[in-house]
Amino acid sequence: MVGDDHAMGVATQILRPTIDKINSVMSQVFAHAQRHKLISVGMDSNPFRSPKFGGVRCKSQSDYEAKVVSPEQMIAILEQLDRPETRLEWTAALVHAATALRPEECFALKWSDIDSANRQIFIQRAWSKGKETAGKTKCSMKPVAMHPALAQYLTY
Repeated sequence: MVGDDHAMGVATQILRPTIDKINSVMSQVFAHAQRHKLISVGMDSNPFRSPKFGGVRCKSQSDYEAKVVSPEQMIAILEQLDRPETRLEWTAALVHAATALRPEECFALKWSDIDSANRQIFIQRAWSKGKETAGKTKCSMKPVAMHPALAQYLTY
């Protein structure tokens, strides 16, 4: 049928994160219907059930591609920022380059997170969409080693 061919063509153009979102919403719809006894509460009544209950695991894949900055490019960035009015940005760029922290983690750093004596930075939060957040993952909220030169600069 023409309609089926058209539907298949449209479906193949939908990105994986969109499909995962649709699956999540549909699972919630079925779960709501089960809670309100509109459909059977058996696991076979929710085709979008969680993978831990026998459902299909859907993996989303991001289109994000990390930007790699060469040492020469980083030096050029730091040179452009090396002015009294951009000292904060210069410091953030240096910390980001020297530690490979996510930008959101760099933006949320406080002086109390810097342990110069033990040359580490405690990652305890992130800054995203104009507010403090818990960070991307629990595993990412761990201390990060600091090069001695960075530790010396930050204690200056």
